[in-house]
Amino acid sequence: MIRRFLVVLVTALIVSVLTFDGAGAQGSGDDTALPTPVAEDLLEASKAPASADRSPSDGSSPWVVADGDLVLPADLVVERPTTEWSDFVQPFTGAGFEAVDGFAGNRGMYWIRLATSQVVSNAQVESLRTYAEISAQRLAQATGGTYRVASGIVDLSDTGVDPATAEPVQGEILIVVSNTSPCAAGWIGCGGPQSSITDPNNENDRYLTSGKVWIHPSVLTRSFDDQLHVMQHELGHAVGLMHFDDPFETQLQMMHSSSLEAPAYRNGDVNGLTYLHPAGPQNNAFASATTLAAAGETVTQITFGADTETGEPNHDGTTSGSSVWFSWTAPKSGEAQFTTFFSNYDTALAVYTGSTVGGLTLVGSNDDYDSTSLFSLVDVAVTAGTTYHIAVDGVFGDAGVLVMSVLEPKEGQMTPVAPVRVLETRPSNGSTITQTGYTGAKPGAGQEIVVQVTGNGGVPAGATAAVLNVTVTQPDANGFLVVYACGQTRPTAANLNWTAGQTIPNLVIAPLDAQGRTCIYVLSSTHVIADVSGYYAREGEQLNTTPPSRLLETRATNVGLGITQTGYTGAKPGAGQEIVVQVTGNGGVPAGATAAVLNVTVT
Repeated sequence: MIRRFLVVLVTALIVSVLTFDGAGAQGSGDDTALPTPVAEDLLEASKAPASADRSPSDGSSPWVVADGDLVLPADLVVERPTTEWSDFVQPFTGAGFEAVDGFAGNRGMYWIRLATSQVVSNAQVESLRTYAEISAQRLAQATGGTYRVASGIVDLSDTGVDPATAEPVQGEILIVVSNTSPCAAGWIGCGGPQSSITDPNNENDRYLTSGKVWIHPSVLTRSFDDQLHVMQHELGHAVGLMHFDDPFETQLQMMHSSSLEAPAYRNGDVNGLTYLHPAGPQNNAFASATTLAAAGETVTQITFGADTETGEPNHDGTTSGSSVWFSWTAPKSGEAQFTTFFSNYDTALAVYTGSTVGGLTLVGSNDDYDSTSLFSLVDVAVTAGTTYHIAVDGVFGDAGVLVMSVLEPKEGQMTPVAPVRVLETRPSNGSTITQTGYTGAKPGAGQEIVVQVTGNGGVPAGATAAVLNVTVTQPDANGFLVVYACGQTRPTAANLNWTAGQTIPNLVIAPLDAQGRTCIYVLSSTHVIADVSGYYAREGEQLNTTPPSRLLETRATNVGLGITQTGYTGAKPGAGQEIVVQVTGNGGVPAGATAAVLNVTVT
């Protein structure tokens, strides 16, 4: 056999199938390119409905064929000569299948979505749902993975995005009915994987994470069996299968390039799908949990292929079963924090004590840290020497790049509380506004507002500082406010600046006096709102509050306007400029400080 090489610079893998001419005599068309090296995308398909942005990132189709109508035989090697990668991607030949090689496999969990079409009605698109659902069931049966068909149709009609060039989001296989595709002339179906993710612990391993399928409108008039075959075949391409034209176990396979004989995935196809399915993480089982350092640690890993085990509880109500496990032994008593911040999928986190997966006691759990986040955070009181077992599951069976962190117990670290309003100066209106922590008319120019923080919203007596979201609304004139401990000299640096009529918030670490109060000074008459979301305890506090002090002022000195250029010399910073700010040694920040709370303003 003669091995041929083709060097191409391409952006996505395309494998076309089932071409025909005239009355339907099948030929073979197969156009192949490679998956774009996509950066880790925070948008996961489980939370990406029709509103997700599926426009091509460069304004054009990301799908590029290898060489026009070229039919790529199974032994072709395709090199991708980019500066980022130099690996070879070639078909892997297995028992009855060919698969995209050079990857660790696919993600094993997909949402399959139908999209609007520019050539047929939504009702005609909807007619494909039955074939998609049967195909999804068969993919799941063959691999043990999770394949779901989402309800509804992704509406691209008002987005200006051509369905033929729309890009699927991470974790999605997008199906469009179109009379155009990247595939060879005469195609009736086309499909392939589109994006991939790098394993953070092994840069040579990449996982296929999304795919796309094009269905020619002529397919909608064909028989039930033909439509089902085309759907299964193209979804096979979308998860990484290539054509296999030789008989296997005396039968032609679903992934044959031109035959419609196979009614379902046959043994060779199943072998290929199994080959592409991720093996699963090392810490998939309770008994093989990853041990986290007692002093605190952040671990990043891929969770594709994770599942559940007998006796495992549902974690924070999640029933999908795609969990991984960690263990951690508390070095001392106190409050420890566990988070999945910066993971790229929707997580649920639970912390347990116990020695067996079927005999665990829940200590704390969380799905979403807040109403806008997919991350999880659990704060729990821990006892020195006790081992805690941490499970991270994927909501809706999702998986991806997990960032798992534990912070060792520290007395006085910030303790989050559910946001509670501690100040509302606007008058009560009987429905949406209740004046809180204040009595009277709109605060006047130069007024100091005293806010009682401790005793409200779960902030205990003895707290030395509070995390406040301070909002100004309906100001009569330009101005600023300053937040400081009552009874202390008012600092000269502002926490918030505004223009007349503006509504603007800012996050403030507010120092508290001995009575648990903070004071807010307003330069001009305005209403002020403050919500508390956390506090710092008195002993061993990790945050040391100082009076606000200006460390950086790039504007030129203007005595009349009260501006003094500080910590910087020169003209307005230019585009792309890096500004170095000296923090320690200024404003009461001592040498040895490792972080600072800054109010940064651009003007």
